[in-house]
Amino acid sequence: MHPEWFNDCKGHPFDPLYPIMDWSIKPPPKFVYDIWCQLMVRAIIIARGTYDLFNLMRIEDPRLLQISGRLVSFEGKLNGNVHFPDEWEEHPLSYTSFTSENENVIWESEFSIKTQYIYSKTASESLGKNYANGIFVLRSIDEIDKSDSKIKVKFSCTPIIIGYGALKIS
Repeated sequence: MHPEWFNDCKGHPFDPLYPIMDWSIKPPPKFVYDIWCQLMVRAIIIARGTYDLFNLMRIEDPRLLQISGRLVSFEGKLNGNVHFPDEWEEHPLSYTSFTSENENVIWESEFSIKTQYIYSKTASESLGKNYANGIFVLRSIDEIDKSDSKIKVKFSCTPIIIGYGALKIS
């Protein structure tokens, strides 16, 4: 389902379907591709729906959730070391920790992001330390710690799209 418009665009060495920035084409393919990806994510959300992380945080025993592989909308804090997109050869992966909490529970995960897909240097700085929202695919609930005043839930996921405000689902 890759639009024909992208067929003649030069792709990234790690992903030939992902256009590189080419200022000789108007509008630059990377800009168009970003918009196309956002539209595709919204289409998937409409077709499949999402669980809201804030609602999942209200469940007493998250181990009872049977939603592995499902889309989850989220809001929370990011904190990590996210490399600039042009550093993809030296650092193919970037990492940022994700935390979302309410009065009773803290949900934590580590997002691994392929550096080649980070949109810009500004985006990499924001992904390193910011408050964000977006969509991820929940893979598993890995650990539950009830030893502190707040329950800590560690989980694994695959981020699909991360943004700041415009992506807010709930």
